[in-house]
Amino acid sequence: MTSPSRAGHGRRDRLGRRPAALPRGHDAIGRPVQALINVRLHPKVREAVENLRDYVAALPETLAVFVVSGGDDFIIQVGVRDAGDLRDFVLDHVSRHRNIADVRTSLVYDRIRKTSVEVLPPERPSRPRTGRRR
Repeated sequence: MTSPSRAGHGRRDRLGRRPAALPRGHDAIGRPVQALINVRLHPKVREAVENLRDYVAALPETLAVFVVSGGDDFIIQVGVRDAGDLRDFVLDHVSRHRNIADVRTSLVYDRIRKTSVEVLPPERPSRPRTGRRR
């Protein structure tokens, strides 16, 4: 049985290349422009959510897909070569879906990513809330 840490080792893409490791930096793999694409669906039906999520996640430009609550239904993080590629991604892959109600794109100027995450302390016992006194 293959260990989980080795499961992806040796995997190749459609052209026979190994997937690039992200820690080298997005510039090094030809993706100097990153963007967050906020998408709102209408109507919000399970099939539309799952179809768009799975479709977008499989695209090579996609770095992450978040299905979220609030005003938007998705936040899609992409890495592309330039603004023209970003426009093409939105028009060719996102806007073409019939359930899309709104698409907003934000360029990422800077990104800080933690390399380690601290363990949260245990929850404190909840205290009874007191109303404000007037």
